[in-house]
Amino acid sequence: MSERWMTLRVRLKTDATPRAGDEIEPDRLIDFIAMGEDLEVVGVTPTIYEVMSLCKQVRVETGARILDCKKALIACHWDVPTAIKRLQNKGLA
Repeated sequence: MSERWMTLRVRLKTDATPRAGDEIEPDRLIDFIAMGEDLEVVGVTPTIYEVMSLCKQVRVETGARILDCKKALIACHWDVPTAIKRLQNKGLA
C-alpha cells in the first residue's frame, strides 16, 4: 500500500471539456497541466486514516469528543491549529 497525504481536488477555470467548474480525476490532471489549462484548487480530501490521525491530534490537545474534533476539522478545512482554536472558542476544549 502506498502512503499518501491528502487527495487534491481541482477544477478548470477555462471553458474546455470537461466544462469550467467540473472536478477532474487525478489521472487526467497531468494531461490538463501539459496542455497548459488554468486550474483552481477546490479542496482536499483526506483518507480515513488521515481523518483519524488528525482527530486524534486535536483530541489529545483539547480533550474534546472525537465527533466534535472531526466537525471542527471539517469546518477548518483539516487545519489542526485552527480546529483547536475553534473548539476552545466554543468552550468544548
